[in-house]
Amino acid sequence: MRSSIQSWLAIFELWSFFMFCISFFLSFLFRLFLVFLFCSFLLRQCYSNYLIPFYYYSFLHCPFPLFSLN
Repeated sequence: MRSSIQSWLAIFELWSFFMFCISFFLSFLFRLFLVFLFCSFLLRQCYSNYLIPFYYYSFLHCPFPLFSLN
């Protein structure tokens, strides 16, 4: 009986670790996706014809003028 409980605990521990790895990987991917969205938003603000006032101080000139669409 004791070995059966130990085997179930080992299975539960492995399953918990597996689910933790999956959740950590998915949260990492989600944070990477949010960074990508934020960077694309900033680049879109930089390369558009208008600048919103909040970003005006940092995008008075584009950091990559060769690729500017203006």
